[in-house]
Amino acid sequence: MSQPAVSPGRPRSLTLNDLFPESDLQNVGNTRPPQNLRHFAGDEIEKTYLTYFAAGDLHTYRHGTKVRVEGGTTHPAQLELLTALFGSYAKPIFEPTLTPKGQYAIRATFDLSPSFDFLLDKPKKIDRLILRDNRLFYSALSGFSDAEGHVGLRENHDKAYARYTLSNRNRHLMHDFMEGLNSREHNAHLYALRHEGIQWQLEVNGEFAVKLLPNIGFRHREKIAGVKIAMANDRIPWTVAGPVYLSYRAIIKSERDALESLAANRWRARGEKKEKRKEIFRRKFESSFPLFAKGLTVQEVAQMLHCSTRTAYRRMEGFRDKEDWAES
Repeated sequence: MSQPAVSPGRPRSLTLNDLFPESDLQNVGNTRPPQNLRHFAGDEIEKTYLTYFAAGDLHTYRHGTKVRVEGGTTHPAQLELLTALFGSYAKPIFEPTLTPKGQYAIRATFDLSPSFDFLLDKPKKIDRLILRDNRLFYSALSGFSDAEGHVGLRENHDKAYARYTLSNRNRHLMHDFMEGLNSREHNAHLYALRHEGIQWQLEVNGEFAVKLLPNIGFRHREKIAGVKIAMANDRIPWTVAGPVYLSYRAIIKSERDALESLAANRWRARGEKKEKRKEIFRRKFESSFPLFAKGLTVQEVAQMLHCSTRTAYRRMEGFRDKEDWAES
């Protein structure tokens, strides 16, 4: 998959091919994953990252003998990250989706080997061992931040200040992250936001964010660019930092809008294909009706149409149902 770079301060227009090569578009939702799946090959640090990334942003469940992970998004960078994390273990299936709120998006699905079963039990709180171990804690925070985090700038008294936030509905998990950050002197604060229920938001600002951000191993392209902007523009006049930050956000919006447009086109095209298939099936199904009207038997129709007796019998039932409907 191509990876259009976010270049802070240098917005550009994107085409659909910037987001997905034509070969990927042709395979959206149509390619079955390979059956010989690779086992998880990462260490405990990688396992911790994936566990908390899944806790924030993935739907995971058993699919036969496999572990299926699904993630929907309107951000190309998130699809790139999902492919980078799981693409070497299973071929992704990309499908257009329509949310209940009417937003078009792309869902990525990976059928992984049973060795990924650690993704099934999503943590409701952070294990004490992870809270005590710096490497494991920052790996957990990295995964959760790539899923639920945001890095940027905030304006205060005409100056820009670095800002890091996490948002999630799981209060226990968010509280544990706050405790872990504050035990490492990062001055994190947790707030309750009312947004279709209670959403918990954790914030680290200013010099504390500048100290924290190098410890978070972001893999999400947008957030990596956000870290660079936040680190370079903390305490800089907003007249200088603001345009850089807003340009960076404009590029993200441009990519998101392009992906939504792509998803909408794929969704409509899929709907049209379904309707065409239904019409072809209806015509094929009803092609036998004139034969039954002539009094031919099921066996005779099956022989004439080169179909099974069972198929011919179903068509005969359809013919009778149509006659009953017409008489009524």
